[in-house]
Amino acid sequence: LESKSVKGMTIILIPVKGADQLQSAIKNYGINMLYVCPGLDDQLSRIVQTCSENKILTMTGYPPYADKGVAVGLSVENGKPRLVINTTVSKQVGSNFSADVLRLARVIK
Repeated sequence: LESKSVKGMTIILIPVKGADQLQSAIKNYGINMLYVCPGLDDQLSRIVQTCSENKILTMTGYPPYADKGVAVGLSVENGKPRLVINTTVSKQVGSNFSADVLRLARVIK
């Protein structure tokens, strides 16, 4: 993914080893989206809070994190991929999804 562009925005991969490094990465790189990997349960609340304060959209491939404050998740239901969108969190960071997208997703309010 590195050096690829989506709608004119370049994707830059920045490994961050937890909540302690996140704030400096935000400051140094101007992060506007963060992928949250599984295994960060003990740091998740701090990560979510920091991202919310900085209006950063969070995403994960681990659906339980969407229930705990990550804005967008991807799950597999009946063998098919499905979006999980936490609308409260996504709206807080300024990401509003269309009704068409929300119809396809499992919505958490």
